[in-house]
Amino acid sequence: MSSSPRTFLIVGATGQQGGAVLAALSKLISANDNKATPPKILALTRSATDSHKAQALTSKYPALGLTVVQGDTKDTAPIFAAHPDITAVFLYTTPPNEEAQALPLLEHVFSSSSSARKIQHIVFSSVDRGGDAASWENPTEIAHFKSKHEIELRLRDLCSSSPSPIKYTILRPVAFMDNLNPGSLFGPVFASMWATMPAERPLQVVSVRDIGLFGAKALLAGPDDATLGSNRAIGLAGQELRFEEARDVFRRVGGGQRELPQAPWIVGKGVRWAIGEVGTMFRFFEEKGYGVDIEALRRQEPELQDLETWLKKSSKFEFDNAA
Repeated sequence: MSSSPRTFLIVGATGQQGGAVLAALSKLISANDNKATPPKILALTRSATDSHKAQALTSKYPALGLTVVQGDTKDTAPIFAAHPDITAVFLYTTPPNEEAQALPLLEHVFSSSSSARKIQHIVFSSVDRGGDAASWENPTEIAHFKSKHEIELRLRDLCSSSPSPIKYTILRPVAFMDNLNPGSLFGPVFASMWATMPAERPLQVVSVRDIGLFGAKALLAGPDDATLGSNRAIGLAGQELRFEEARDVFRRVGGGQRELPQAPWIVGKGVRWAIGEVGTMFRFFEEKGYGVDIEALRRQEPELQDLETWLKKSSKFEFDNAA
């Protein structure tokens, strides 16, 4: 970790990925024992005063001493004008209209009249599209995958042509284990869609916790780090398994007394048929699939969670016997 003063802007601080980055930063900075100057953390949210989740961030992560900032990535000039000391940004987008969420921020950072002159590093959370090389070349037919691909290409082009030394780290996660979480209908529906895939076809999955961990480590390592910076794209997955294997893991963690919550199989089929983009995405899973080298990633990060570890340590499921 560098000892020079740094300021990180975390976009979507109350969302899944932004929150995971804050949680990982809190853990890593707390473990640092003041050996390096801690960064200043700005938590960006669209509603800093009216959102209970936003107001709770400072007490939730006391080790960060963070500042909650209200703003929108579609109009970032006021954010950077008010905080000209920002040196790095964690950025992610969600469907729909993802380019509109990211490109205004990127164009402002790289504009000649930018108020974001100190930025050196942009960490963007995208999506894997079949492995390292394939992800650069293959936008896929999935609308939100294509949007992230366009953002990646624009970020790469801007960094390569910028007279200022700004570098990127692109994180490319696969399907979220967290899609299975209880608390809404989506978990059982996602399970039912996964169940429609051919029995022999595996799916790569990742914990959102691990996206946050890699995002936080990339920010702390800095733009010139050979592993997590320096214009690198990193596929993120914790395990590759078939649906029946996922059900077996759930049964094992639950002591053989519980089943993975799943809507009827026909619901999964119906959603795939009714929502075109979902159907296209699952056809991609079946015909091509993600392509992260999980073993290589685990050598880089031994704490990478598989499904069993996620269920026990990071999921919202409660198991009496989980250690």
